[in-house]
Amino acid sequence: MARTDLWSKSKGTLTFATLVGTPRRFRLTNQKSDGSGNTWRPWDSVAVDAQHISAAIYVAFGGTEASATLASGVQDDLVTSFRIQGRTRELFAMSATSISILTPTAATNVFVELFKY
Repeated sequence: MARTDLWSKSKGTLTFATLVGTPRRFRLTNQKSDGSGNTWRPWDSVAVDAQHISAAIYVAFGGTEASATLASGVQDDLVTSFRIQGRTRELFAMSATSISILTPTAATNVFVELFKY
């Protein structure tokens, strides 16, 4: 029996243009998960590529708006917001239907790759 390769289930790389200091939300899917039309079918993991950016960027998933002040506010386990250091690429093994991206220092393009298990 052949082993399933996660990377062969990649949708490919998407490019999102960002604005300075303004979080932008992007829907990652256009497929409904059921016949009712109430929920979107999520991707199983998302890789965010910031290798071409020198400063940190901030991302959030699942309807949360990305923020540069990650430690403020009430603790909520459902809120998923992350800081990605510049010149790195991060893989998030979590279900995602949308992504919010904040680039506080410069407008740029952010590359996102989507995977299914």
